Amino acid sequence: MSQEIVRAPEQLAIRKGSAYVYYAFDVGIAIELDKAERLLAATRKKPAAQEKKRQAKYFEFTPPPVRWAEECAVISVGPHYSTLTTAEMLLFDFGSVSVRFEIPIHGPISQIMELSVDLYENARLQDAAKVLVTKLMATLGGVIDKPALAPRVEDYCIFHFSEMTPRVSVNALLDEYVIPMTCILRAETSPPSDREAQEILNDRISYGSNDVTFMSWHGAVIFGENAEDIYAVLEFANLVLLELSYLDSNLDRSLDELYEFFAETRLKRSIFGKKSNRVQMRRISQLQIESAILFERITNALKLMGDDFQAKVFRLATRKMGLSSWDASITRKLQTLESVYQKISDTQGTRRMEAMEMVIIILFVISIFLSVYVSH
Repeated sequence: MSQEIVRAPEQLAIRKGSAYVYYAFDVGIAIELDKAERLLAATRKKPAAQEKKRQAKYFEFTPPPVRWAEECAVISVGPHYSTLTTAEMLLFDFGSVSVRFEIPIHGPISQIMELSVDLYENARLQDAAKVLVTKLMATLGGVIDKPALAPRVEDYCIFHFSEMTPRVSVNALLDEYVIPMTCILRAETSPPSDREAQEILNDRISYGSNDVTFMSWHGAVIFGENAEDIYAVLEFANLVLLELSYLDSNLDRSLDELYEFFAETRLKRSIFGKKSNRVQMRRISQLQIESAILFERITNALKLMGDDFQAKVFRLATRKMGLSSWDASITRKLQTLESVYQKISDTQGTRRMEAMEMVIIILFVISIFLSVYVSH
């Protein structure tokens, strides 16, 4: 049933809430989580904040990621808000690290809308996150397999409103305050079209009668109390987006290199050409294995444990972030690599057969020559 969309009253304000900004980084092929946890624990005592936050109880990661908190300088975001002095990090076995900054928020909704604009592709926060990850990589050292900080970064922003002034119900929020919620999700202060606001309404998700979550490709707005499980699912979805896009770009580059290689060597039939083909086969095989392992680690890392709501949150995030499209693209390119590998293998097999036939012919000619020579 369609709901009428109206302008939001100006008096709405956030009494208690937080904005969480996530940055996802790829730091290597894999991270040995057990060794990483021991190494970090030996470095210094974990801050207490680590033990009481982000404990999602309805699902588990396999294997569980390592949580770590690092002190950092306060970063101002816009004229009214700033981050806490601690940033939290999450390390996954498939070589990803997520950095989370928390910004306590309160004030009129128009001020929060301006904050969403300031957070969009915020260079200061991203640079600060990169510094923390670089420091972490130096601390972990050999715990990371083939350490290399990829240039691509994915960010995601969650606004969580626990209390509002005046107090509003979920129904009132849906009826009267969709416009500011949509503006926050779009990171814009200008009003959206009715169609876009209606789309936000249609894609909302709620666990009970006193909470609601709106979601877009860039971020989410949560109204209600405890939402740590939703944070964790959305943070993981952002990591998946990073890894899938990173893997897709690597496959693109590899396919381009293969095309150039065959364009240059397709007319060569020398022994050197055969050697080059063998090198390419080994390279393709290694790329296939690494890509397939990473792909499986990503897709199998999150195991939802019997909670339909968290599964729905992840499915909605998957649709909003376009993860299915990345998944299909990678699957198609892995199949292309398999096809290329098979063609090279078939070509080598054909050449070996041709070489054997030539040897047989030569031996046959020699035997005839020798028989004729001996008879004379």
